[in-house]
Amino acid sequence: MTTATVVQPKKWYQFDIHRIKFPELKPIHLAAIIPICVAMNFAGSTIAQSLKLPIYLDFGGTILATMIGGWWPGVAVGFLTLIIQGLLQNPTDFAFLPLPLVGVTVLWLLLRSGWGRTWLGFIITLILFSFSLTLVTAPVTAFAFGGFTGAAWDVGTAVVVAATHNIFSAAIITQGAESILDKGILFFVVIAILRALPAYWRVTSPLHKD
Repeated sequence: MTTATVVQPKKWYQFDIHRIKFPELKPIHLAAIIPICVAMNFAGSTIAQSLKLPIYLDFGGTILATMIGGWWPGVAVGFLTLIIQGLLQNPTDFAFLPLPLVGVTVLWLLLRSGWGRTWLGFIITLILFSFSLTLVTAPVTAFAFGGFTGAAWDVGTAVVVAATHNIFSAAIITQGAESILDKGILFFVVIAILRALPAYWRVTSPLHKD
């Protein structure tokens, strides 16, 4: 007599660590996804600037493109966004061109390994992804711009500089705090968007079984 093995669904706090295959997107899908995600980055940035928020909201499209299409669509969206922003809005954005390469690579590796498929793993992915971006933005901000870029977080940087007398430490702390808040909001905006998309585009997210 044989007994059936009942596979229990993973809890929110459990990991689902194994290599994930990203959806195979057709050229027509990529032709739509990449410009839409670039526009999403611009929309987020415009909202943040209009409301004078202390965050940027200009990375959501990059996150979405990476979660759906993998490494190169995410990098393409990130580079295109920075180049267009640098040409049309703020030339200093060119100093941050390594940002999508580093951030998308870290995000892609974590998603490919299945870290994003449970809520705990998804939150850890958010933290590691945000930290990887800080490792790029903090040195650029500290050494290229003296720690101050004209953003709302400059107040926080000034406070930390006064306490530590170290511009690099101040940039790490303030840029790290901003990155966690900013990317945390964007991660859950992306989750809301993924809910409306076909199931096979959600394979890297906690929604993969919905």
